[in-house]
Amino acid sequence: MTNLEKCNAGIEYSYADEELITLKTEAIQQCEIFNAIDGREYVAQYHQLQQMLGAVGERVWIAKTFNCDRGKNIFIGDDFTGNHNLTILDIREVHIGNHVMIGPNTLITTVGHPLSPKSRREYHALAKPVRIGDDVWIGGNVTILPGVTIGNNVVVAAGAVVTEDVPDNTWSVAFPQKSSRPSRMIFDQKNLSFCEFNQIKNDMNDKPTGKDYVGSDDLYADVQRTMRLCAEMNCGYHTESEVRDYLREITRSEVPDTVRVFTPLNINYGPGVRFGHDCFLNFGCTLLAIGGITIEDGVFIGPHCVLATEYHPENPENRHTLLTKPIVVKRNAWLGADVKVLAGVTIGENAIVAAGSVVTKDVPDNMVVAGSPAHIIRPVNPEK
Repeated sequence: MTNLEKCNAGIEYSYADEELITLKTEAIQQCEIFNAIDGREYVAQYHQLQQMLGAVGERVWIAKTFNCDRGKNIFIGDDFTGNHNLTILDIREVHIGNHVMIGPNTLITTVGHPLSPKSRREYHALAKPVRIGDDVWIGGNVTILPGVTIGNNVVVAAGAVVTEDVPDNTWSVAFPQKSSRPSRMIFDQKNLSFCEFNQIKNDMNDKPTGKDYVGSDDLYADVQRTMRLCAEMNCGYHTESEVRDYLREITRSEVPDTVRVFTPLNINYGPGVRFGHDCFLNFGCTLLAIGGITIEDGVFIGPHCVLATEYHPENPENRHTLLTKPIVVKRNAWLGADVKVLAGVTIGENAIVAAGSVVTKDVPDNMVVAGSPAHIIRPVNPEK
């Protein structure tokens, strides 16, 4: 058997094989073409997805940057949304159903490596397909491992590591994930209309712009403008001063000269973001800011952090409604790498959030928190 045949049969194979390297190289080239398309050119993006993937349904949208291993092993149904920095390692097939939403910085992988160091040094791997059902919402920073099947009407909480099958109609949480409870319906929350989402009046009193959007036209235009400016800012090298100038235009506000940002930085709604003095954001952060994000003086944010003011109802019939709550990161707080901060959270002054944490509730001043969901570990030690 060839290594490709071994791979497709679920047998350990060598990924150093020339045929497999060629397939991966072609996928890398196709991803580069997709990621170079202007974010406003939806038709061009959609046609490129049809060219590079195995199957693409109607109303499919994937934000930049998107990466995959083969492309042709990915099969997507209708009404799909993939947010920023989605990676699908489709050495084997990945089947995604209808009405699926995937949050930023999520990894779906069909391939793993042997536990034996000898086999790893010989470039061995083992691949298993992944299946995702209909009406599934996968939060940000989720990792889905090889061989997993996620059922219909499932919600996978932000930061979860999915190591085994998830039954229909359940929540999946924690690290590694566990089936928490059946999904329940929510009908009593305030809603924000957006793009083609339901036309429900916004009640976002704390939004920094002070502008109350009723309907979607103005908000949609601001989102498009933000995406265009972020694409320009993230393309090529810019000095720190040039990046700040972009941020002033993106946020339509004053950005202090002491703010430092390492690009790429993804923002979906610039007017929702406010920066204090002496802030630092490391590489690859994502700010989903329709609900409003305030980053106060002296805040450090590590690489690949996600601050998401937006979420969706559990009820799949209402899941195209966007719900929002503001996020505030107070003075001198430090967020480690790969932290996920969920809607409505306030991070207290001088607080430290350990790398990889998922913050689902407020963090008190002067506390260290860690975990998924994050919990208090101890007070900050000023002597350290």
